[in-house]
Amino acid sequence: MHSEKRQNLLTKELQELLAAPGVYKEIEKPRQIINNKARCKMFVIISDIIFSCMNKVKKALSWVERLDVTTEPAPPPKESDLDNDVDKIDPNDDFKREALFYRVAQSAVLEAIPKLHELGIPTKRPNDYFAEMIKSDAHMTKVRENIVVNKKRLELREKARQLREQRKFGKQQQKEILEARRIEKKKHMEALKVAKKGRVGKEHAQMLEEYLTSGTSKQAARNNAEWKPNNKFYRPEEYAKRRKVNQKRVFKNAVYGHGGQKKRSKRNNATSVATRGKGEVSVLNHTSSAARINRLSKKMQKTKKKNAQKKRNKVSSEF
Repeated sequence: MHSEKRQNLLTKELQELLAAPGVYKEIEKPRQIINNKARCKMFVIISDIIFSCMNKVKKALSWVERLDVTTEPAPPPKESDLDNDVDKIDPNDDFKREALFYRVAQSAVLEAIPKLHELGIPTKRPNDYFAEMIKSDAHMTKVRENIVVNKKRLELREKARQLREQRKFGKQQQKEILEARRIEKKKHMEALKVAKKGRVGKEHAQMLEEYLTSGTSKQAARNNAEWKPNNKFYRPEEYAKRRKVNQKRVFKNAVYGHGGQKKRSKRNNATSVATRGKGEVSVLNHTSSAARINRLSKKMQKTKKKNAQKKRNKVSSEF
């Protein structure tokens, strides 16, 4: 019993000594040598063993049995934005990644087909041969459509981001313009206040002169002697001349008239009364044809002669 207590005390004292600071020391692990010749030699030996095992397992098959081709991607079209460098292609871009696979397959086909022709192996199936692909055309169409939709979605997202940036820049520019106008207005108001009080100094006089001489570009142009008003754009007749003539409307106007009030349109006026008094018909105010105008004028002359004859007969009967 006494020995156990003594053992416990020794254990506690040992733990306290080990917990004291400065007892332990941190030892850094030595770095590995980069050009370790022993490791390099060992790696060469192991690699030789691996290659020898591979050569034992490898089967000496002809190229027709293997049909393996190692090629570089075919060059992209000139009008496309595809990059010829494989390292620069973004793997997250589905469209460019699929285009790279297509170009690799294209270059492999261009190299493998001539070899097959040299070996006398047919590359085109006969017309009566039916073989279904692993993936149907409908499935590949869906895949292609999905790629196009994703590309359009990315383009729309980029356009929306650019529009947001432009809108933000436009708002900032508008704020700067309004702030500049506010400062200018404040200066002018201060110059006017000082002028009203009658204490016009050199600086305030200059500010007042700038305020009085400043104006819109239109007013400044009017003050210039060379400026001439161009009112032809404000005249309705000039605007009507520039408009395109509607031939359908012209034809209907000739047939049915111009609309508006029809009654009292055939009343005499001063010109028509004056011309009829002289035994003539005004061609300008009459809308009939030339032959009808001649008949009307002859009829009017006959009526005038009859009236004159009746008048003479009446006078002779009175006497």
